Amino acid sequence: RLMARPTTQPHLAAREVAVEELDPDDPVMRALQSRLWREEWLPGADDTTVTQLVDRRSRLDDAGRTVSLVVRDSAGRDCSGEAVACVDVTARDGIAEIDGLATLAAYRGRGYALALMARGIEHATDAGCDLVALTALVDDWPREWYARLGFEDLGPATEATRAPAAAPIE
Repeated sequence: RLMARPTTQPHLAAREVAVEELDPDDPVMRALQSRLWREEWLPGADDTTVTQLVDRRSRLDDAGRTVSLVVRDSAGRDCSGEAVACVDVTARDGIAEIDGLATLAAYRGRGYALALMARGIEHATDAGCDLVALTALVDDWPREWYARLGFEDLGPATEATRAPAAAPIE
């Protein structure tokens, strides 16, 4: 489902969590994205598939300026630990898209996703965007969490994909 919230809504209150801004192709982001695909999103995927999925992110800037935000697990408020949570934010034509918000399973419940979402909305505001949008699966729990953060369900979202020539479309 397509969900959105205006940037004029009150900003989210997040715990003191250090959020670092990186280029989507930064090696830290590539490593975390690879780990998320292998462990969370598509367990059992082969190396070629994971590389292609991570590489697709390098084309995000074709649609607008993309920044990747990351949280590292550390005892303090610095950015010195292992990258364990991330999100991509693409700003274009007054709208920002939130994509790939994720926290590794062992690090959930620490406020990392909320801190990333708050910083993502702040980035959208700074980029002059009036609206922040994202897509959520119809039957997945994050839709309720996004709604609590002020995102409203705007209706069905569609995505066009192209299958490789060797793979038939079912």
